[in-house]
Amino acid sequence: MIRLEPYTRLLQAQGLGRLILSSVIGRIPMGASTLALVLFLQARTGSFADAGLVAGLYVLGLGATAPLVGRLLDGWGPRPVLGATALAYPVALGAVAALVLAGAATAWVCASAFVAGAALPPVTICMRALYPRVLSDPRSIRSAYSLDSAVVETVFVLGPALVALLAGMGAPIWALAVAALAGTSGALMLRRAPAVLGWGPREGGMRREWLGPLRSRRLRRLMVACVFYAAAFGLFEMGVTGFAAARGAPALAGVFLALAGVGSVAGALVFGSHEWTAPPPRQFLAALSLMALGILLLAPIGGLYSFGLVVPLAAAPIGAVIASQSVLVSESAPRGMLAESFTWSTTGVLVGVSSGIAGGGALLEAASPAVVLMCAAASTLLALAWGRLALAGPED
Repeated sequence: MIRLEPYTRLLQAQGLGRLILSSVIGRIPMGASTLALVLFLQARTGSFADAGLVAGLYVLGLGATAPLVGRLLDGWGPRPVLGATALAYPVALGAVAALVLAGAATAWVCASAFVAGAALPPVTICMRALYPRVLSDPRSIRSAYSLDSAVVETVFVLGPALVALLAGMGAPIWALAVAALAGTSGALMLRRAPAVLGWGPREGGMRREWLGPLRSRRLRRLMVACVFYAAAFGLFEMGVTGFAAARGAPALAGVFLALAGVGSVAGALVFGSHEWTAPPPRQFLAALSLMALGILLLAPIGGLYSFGLVVPLAAAPIGAVIASQSVLVSESAPRGMLAESFTWSTTGVLVGVSSGIAGGGALLEAASPAVVLMCAAASTLLALAWGRLALAGPED
């Protein structure tokens, strides 16, 4: 059962309501840009291969540069980084569109897409690093990360729907324009928020440490768990897609994944609205256990309607996994390196998801969707087993 009181209290504290509204707008590109690029490229070139390559380079740009962006946030504060990316992102995304319309070589389009991904304003990282700065109560921090997880899941449900609407009107380029405008607007709104104004440069500026926050043993161990459970996300997506396609209704894959997003949002909100006596590592491990169980519930189901009914329940623990992992990152990050710590977490998740999607696609060529779903559960159990061994050890 979701209790609204913790979230009402949270939104009234330290101007967080305005912060979260800004973050919702600024995070629309997370759910919209990749699909918008695919549909725009495919409509112009007729090639899904080229469209997928460009979209993949966009995601690679985001993941490859995220730790550097996090280090800049920690060293200089968020205002210069948000200001620079708010200007660079629409320019880079506009360059991708212009090159495609001009019939430029795919290599140039890919390079521009990589730059656009790298220039995406780091709204999510700023938010996750801000919560411990403006909140002191551990229960409020857990509720904040749970609400943040719900916002991310909601964006991944609404973003594709917005792109589909604009593409259906015959204007996929406008989906790119909306993503660019939202990313810039959200970053500029966040940049002016009081909590951000109070987050200045770190004394001494940038630190020249190669490992940065990864010098924390616990954080390194947590990153491995991130890769394992994120691989399960990718396998889950491919298993659900394969299930729908195998039953002659491939379009239902989007419906099932949207229902999974709704379940994940609900799970995150339930997790953040209750007080839990177990310490954060145990909360994380418990959420992983429930996630593995939920995915296993889907594997033997054969009917479309039954599958659709169970998907939200099966995906509900995903939001709690993400929220509890965020709490662990905030507690494990070395002093003054919180933003960079979250970017490494993001990189681990991107590596895991991409590996799971690639592995799931290969598995579907030789095995049933049920096998792919069982592999997703197995990957979650690997994260659980690793977490039990690794998170129990010393932090440094």
